[in-house]
Amino acid sequence: DTASNSSKTEDTNDKENASVAWSTSSSSSFLSETKSLLEVPKSNKPVAVAQLCRSQDHPDSYLLKDLKSTLKKEDIDKACDGGSEYTEALGVAIDSLLLYHLQRQQRQQKADKDRNDETPNPIVFEGTLRTKATLFSGKLLEERGFEPVEELSKDMATHVSNYEACLQQYAERSIPSSSDDNLSIAAGTRDRALQIVALLGQLDPQVQKLAAEKNNEDDGEEYDPWANINIRR
Repeated sequence: DTASNSSKTEDTNDKENASVAWSTSSSSSFLSETKSLLEVPKSNKPVAVAQLCRSQDHPDSYLLKDLKSTLKKEDIDKACDGGSEYTEALGVAIDSLLLYHLQRQQRQQKADKDRNDETPNPIVFEGTLRTKATLFSGKLLEERGFEPVEELSKDMATHVSNYEACLQQYAERSIPSSSDDNLSIAAGTRDRALQIVALLGQLDPQVQKLAAEKNNEDDGEEYDPWANINIRR
């Protein structure tokens, strides 16, 4: 694995539990790093970053955006996850934020239960993670179970989380196999995938199914990004 990673949060509204999370990929070896999966030595500069924040247009949803890397897209390396150091670094950033997001939701649910001594609201993963993807990152997201949107929305998201697809894709990434694509996945990447599978497996499938049905019912008129642009002749 060519990267380890770190995340930090800024709580902007305790009442609404709003947060912004950043993930960075560094060039240090994951196998030699014994600290947290989401921690990187301070001396190392990140080679990739990504941001996860609350969506302003979709209640109870998060927007994964600003996926960037300083590495060159043109440098191909079949030994890397995705076929290059560039795609591997972006993949680490995506996995790190997804893992952090699931862990944070679990902690919040436990805290709510301890505070109120009541059954907390179930965690909804289906359709609650929205992403803005490029030609390169879109492929990485689809390999992780995110599905392209059928209609444009105000936040201009290109992909949304799909519970069953994400669970299946990360399960496949966590198990070594003889396929060419799977052989290029390093141990650190497999470990993150295994943790994500474990967290997704704790969610209620029926809740995710109901959320998917509700999302289909809520799909309204397609958003027109050019509607407010005045064309002068």
